[in-house]
Amino acid sequence: SIDEGTNAAYFYSEIADAKRPLTIIHYWFADGVPVAVEELPVGQSERWRTWSARGEIESKADLWEVLVVEKESGCILHSQSIRSTEAASEMEAVDELQAARSFESLKQSFKQRVSGFSITTDKPDIALVEVRRPFLVEVVQAALADLSIDADFDATAFETGQYLARLQPFDKDEIVCARHSCPEAPLCKANLAQCKRFRDTRDCSSCLFRNPLNNRCVKEAVDPLCEASRNRQNAKYEADRTACIETAETAKRECDRLNAQALRSCQIESEFEDNVCDLVRTGLGSMKSGAPLAHVSAETRVNGKLSANFSNFRIEGDLDGLKLDMVLKPDLKLAGELHFSPASINRPLADCIVAWSSPFDSRFVTAPTVNNLLSSFEQNHSTLTANWSGFGLTVETRPSPLEAVFVGNPQMLAGCGIGLTVDQVEKAFSGEDEAFFRGQMELEIQPLPSKLHFAPATIELGGNVYSAEATLSAAHLRYRIGD
Repeated sequence: SIDEGTNAAYFYSEIADAKRPLTIIHYWFADGVPVAVEELPVGQSERWRTWSARGEIESKADLWEVLVVEKESGCILHSQSIRSTEAASEMEAVDELQAARSFESLKQSFKQRVSGFSITTDKPDIALVEVRRPFLVEVVQAALADLSIDADFDATAFETGQYLARLQPFDKDEIVCARHSCPEAPLCKANLAQCKRFRDTRDCSSCLFRNPLNNRCVKEAVDPLCEASRNRQNAKYEADRTACIETAETAKRECDRLNAQALRSCQIESEFEDNVCDLVRTGLGSMKSGAPLAHVSAETRVNGKLSANFSNFRIEGDLDGLKLDMVLKPDLKLAGELHFSPASINRPLADCIVAWSSPFDSRFVTAPTVNNLLSSFEQNHSTLTANWSGFGLTVETRPSPLEAVFVGNPQMLAGCGIGLTVDQVEKAFSGEDEAFFRGQMELEIQPLPSKLHFAPATIELGGNVYSAEATLSAAHLRYRIGD
């Protein structure tokens, strides 16, 4: 008790054996009416003293009360009341029944007046489980340490594609106009060895009289029929040989004519190729700056599967974000067709470029790696969600679309007659999709969100099982388990 006219101004609290920093609240009441609230920090200490003041409030209250409450848990640590001496003497005169009625009235009034303050409820929770965030980070990181996830991407997004580019003029200094020399016409010879001389040498004589003693022919005569037949046969042999010699001579003359014609054709073709090459070089030199030789388009089809492996998961900071590595595993085949549309250029080169339009086949050969892919966490009670941003990756195809066309058909470049190579053609490509024609394909990757969910906690008490959802606060992972 205090004397009349004296007001309580300060209240001291002493906290013993505080294991961690906390905050206490002094609630001031004057005759049951809240008049002041002050939060007071308490450090980790075996003995900590602190105080509060009711402020500049002027009051002739008979009863001053102070409640000491822990802010985080809402537990009432202490309550203290001070009554004036005059009020105390009046209270002694009140009978017990009146005292009981007054106490009940004051109790109800107190409950109504402090209902707006953050103090504990009448019925406490069954259990409060708290895991500090630094320890929680270590636990989550340990759980993710050896995690490796294989996932398939939706390949329908790039099953078909269209690509455009421009074929710029070749450097005229790199155009090689090879001068062809035609070999001399070979000499033709008449093959007379096959024209052999044949003779009918049969004997056409006959015996007219023989010696009876020794059977020798005494008188002979020539058979005119036989001789006539022999002469006819020899005349035929001579005519056949003469015809054979004439045929051989005719073949020689035809051979000489064809060789001379081939030589002339070679000379004409060489002169034409030289003129075409010179014409192409002149045309390239006279083209306007930036004007393309041709417009090129490609229509592609992709078959197969694209998968990825996610590993090396790391928690960033105080559950601020998630970092990981990703390796693409493409098992894809690329097929399509190239179309070349020449611009306003001279005909020999235009005809050559048009002939380059052909189908091609290729496949993806590289497995790009993305290290340190990072996303911040979005927190929602018991779940942390990493929403990854989309990104682009360059995947190589072999052979490139241009290599697939020209390497399989080398006559396409040779037919142009200006000494072009595949490398020269690739260098002449420009435009937004030029890398595609050289064997580099851009893939847009959009990983799905990654979620870390903290499961509910359960506790068995008195034969009953209680559970509570996880709540992630700035300092703890908390489970407040109640009925």
